[in-house]
Amino acid sequence: MRIAASDVRKAVFCLVLIGFAGFAEAANQRVCTEAEVKEAQKEAGQLRDWDSVYRSFKRFAHCDEGGIAEEYSDSVGRLLARDWKHLKTFVRLSADQDFEQFVIRHVDETMSEDEAALVINNARLHCPLGAKRLCKSIADY
Repeated sequence: MRIAASDVRKAVFCLVLIGFAGFAEAANQRVCTEAEVKEAQKEAGQLRDWDSVYRSFKRFAHCDEGGIAEEYSDSVGRLLARDWKHLKTFVRLSADQDFEQFVIRHVDETMSEDEAALVINNARLHCPLGAKRLCKSIADY
């Protein structure tokens, strides 16, 4: 079987594009420094409102793994369970799709059963106007 030169050129071109896309993605990922790890660990579990979660996300999203991720989950779970009355702030901030995904990712199994029940109840029964899709994402965790 003979392969046409144009097919070879197309295949090489596709491989180059795939390689470039991977390189560009890797270049956009920030490395979490030791100093940032310390700051993020100190801050992530102590966030008291959605504005502070958003500021921390903007500073340390690239550090979101391991113990830091667990601390973020603790803050997110606490806010969704016990501070639902301020969910409109989260709804406003969720215009930043990356932030919305960050929060939804932290609605997870680290919550206690009681906290999870409160979150699901809040999302199903007390969803603010215009936030139905967001509430469904929260309730379906």
